[in-house]
Amino acid sequence: MKNRLPCFPKAAFSCQQYVGKNLFLLIIYLLFFFLCLNKAFPEPYFNLYISNFKIEKQPFKAWEIKEWRPQIASNFNFKWLSNIGGSEDDGFISVKVFKQYIYVGGSTRSSDFPNDSIRKNFKSQSDIIILKFDLNGNLIWGTIIGSNGNDWLYSLAIDSLGYIWGCGEARSSDFTITSDAFQKNYSGGTADAVVFKLDSNGILLYSTYIGGGDYDAITNLAVDKSNNVLGTGRTRSGNFPLTTDAKDKILSEEYKTPIVKFSPNGNLIYSSFFGGSTPNSRTLGDVIGVLKNGNIIVTGYANSLTLPVSQNASQKNNNGAFDGFFVIFDSSFNILYCTYFGGNNNDYIAQIDVDKFNNIYLLIFTNSPNLPLKNPTLMVNFQKDLDAFLAQFDSLGNNIWGSYFGGKNFEARDFGGLNYYGCSIKVTPDQQILSFFYSNSDDLPTNQNNYKKNYDNFILKLDKDKTLSTSTYLGGSADDFSGDLFPIDNETFVICGTTNSPDFPTVNAQQNRLKGKSDGFVGIISLAIDSLPPTVQSYSDSC
Repeated sequence: MKNRLPCFPKAAFSCQQYVGKNLFLLIIYLLFFFLCLNKAFPEPYFNLYISNFKIEKQPFKAWEIKEWRPQIASNFNFKWLSNIGGSEDDGFISVKVFKQYIYVGGSTRSSDFPNDSIRKNFKSQSDIIILKFDLNGNLIWGTIIGSNGNDWLYSLAIDSLGYIWGCGEARSSDFTITSDAFQKNYSGGTADAVVFKLDSNGILLYSTYIGGGDYDAITNLAVDKSNNVLGTGRTRSGNFPLTTDAKDKILSEEYKTPIVKFSPNGNLIYSSFFGGSTPNSRTLGDVIGVLKNGNIIVTGYANSLTLPVSQNASQKNNNGAFDGFFVIFDSSFNILYCTYFGGNNNDYIAQIDVDKFNNIYLLIFTNSPNLPLKNPTLMVNFQKDLDAFLAQFDSLGNNIWGSYFGGKNFEARDFGGLNYYGCSIKVTPDQQILSFFYSNSDDLPTNQNNYKKNYDNFILKLDKDKTLSTSTYLGGSADDFSGDLFPIDNETFVICGTTNSPDFPTVNAQQNRLKGKSDGFVGIISLAIDSLPPTVQSYSDSC
């Protein structure tokens, strides 16, 4: 007999009866099910996570993709990861790699820091430290620069000759200054900015104050093709040292952003304010970078209403509270492009990176629910408290990509202005994106939820299509804070930060436990990406 459905000979009814009966029941069930979907419930109730999409059904609507929920591998290999510190407070904020050596910088309050040169040169309170490691984690040297007050390092940069530049702030008149300093004397006020230069053996070659009579800090450095050193930060000093060709010479706001340029020998080439003219407002620079064509980018955040935005700005007005800003200058510091970037609450551009195509990548912390989404690949909605937001602009200032990333608590912290975040966004040579920050959300997307407690570090990697491929928490039972991240190659990078946790994880460590109130940490991580098949992650349905 041809084309007959297979049947069991002892069935109590025919195959045709069996199929007909069950088909009738299936039709009744489906009609009842879709009636429930479209009529019975006034609020969305059905959420299904399949592969990389969260699909949500709402009454009287077709199925629609509501949120990106990535399949994530968490295959991190720690080559080594070590605490570094003494009996008091220690931490790292900046890390760079040059010719197979790691340079890490931060601050210490420990007179018994585990390095002879640091111990003998420690002054008091908080001093700046710089350490050099090989790629196996062996400490080559350590050096200290400081005063009898509080001194803080914010950033390192390395020029093409291997000289190490650093910047920060000093709060005393006896900071270590060289005889050829641009400014040899402390100007008073809360703090003066400091800029210094070391050789590859840790010998101090140049050090200077740069500041006025109030608060001054240089928070970030960059080096151009001629090994000139550019810096930005924040100042409250009306008498901050400016050059005669400065584009903005008046401190018309409470804080403005200083932009400075030093020659390789430490001569001040250019210095100017950047900001608006809104009384009692703050324009606070965080990061400076150099594009491949020699143009200069400065980013930060401002509650000023009068920044000198360009005609082609993607956002010409401050949308509320602190908005991020970024400005592109030519090599003569003429403004080529300037824009706000923000929503109706606080938005802080904390770090940037520039790829080989002059695309600009931003890491932003925000509590605005209405930042502009562009081709989002992570999350389309603000979650809660303070979220990360990652964005990309081309070299002309066109917004190419932007996506939220957050959980139910805070990604970083919001101090309502005057923040300085230890965090990073970096683009690898093959156009993958790495980011490093700290969070007290226990629900960030990762397949291995190893969140411990309080604030933990969080590391994520995005593929070339900007989908999340790899992520993990890193921390212990107390607060742990990210400092910086720097790629060694496409799959290996170095991180640094600060831990308060007695159980912070270490691997092949020189120091495997917390010695003081807080320690710095540094280590090398390799990422291997698993290929995961689509799976149902979670579901709920009822009617």
